[in-house]
Amino acid sequence: MPKAQPLTAEQYRALQRDPIVLPQPEELFDYMVETLVAKRLATYADADPFRAAIPKGLFLLIPPKPDGDLLSVVNGRSLVSGRDLRDAIATPPAPYLMIDIEDGRRGIGGPPVPDAGRSPFLIWEGIVHAAIFPMIFESHDLVLGGTEHSSGAVPTLCRNRSQPELRALFYTAGGYPRCGVPTCALRVGSPAPVSSLTDTSHCDLLL
Repeated sequence: MPKAQPLTAEQYRALQRDPIVLPQPEELFDYMVETLVAKRLATYADADPFRAAIPKGLFLLIPPKPDGDLLSVVNGRSLVSGRDLRDAIATPPAPYLMIDIEDGRRGIGGPPVPDAGRSPFLIWEGIVHAAIFPMIFESHDLVLGGTEHSSGAVPTLCRNRSQPELRALFYTAGGYPRCGVPTCALRVGSPAPVSSLTDTSHCDLLL
């Protein structure tokens, strides 16, 4: 007889409750849009170009980045000066989609380095993710390695007294006990209008 595989803790817990019904991609997209619009982070026009090709799995709609203090738009605060920060990853013009999201939970406590072929979040992307999915802080904080700090520390988004807070942490041999590196597989720019399908320069896929 084949050797039985051990039962995981997650499987054991799943046996004790009703199966989870996952949202369809269209339902997840609508939830994102309504959440961002309600928080005045996006408009319906930002989302409309993507409705014809909504991806599967966990993705993220990134609206245009506002001017000024990014944390203020979600009633948070930054302990880091914007003068010391630089986005180190190129992105399509906003709005855009981040495809195949891993929120960092699998690598909690590890170094602030993404797996091969994965791209770490920028600060604005982390803020958007936290605005849509605030429950993420129940398990871990977000190491936003796509944005560099001049000191060599890594920008990290956490929750302090129910408010998002941006800090700069230095990696030590002990790791980040409560931190994970969220990543995506790729970023997709807004699709070209029907009238200009021959021009695809602005909808390249960027890692």
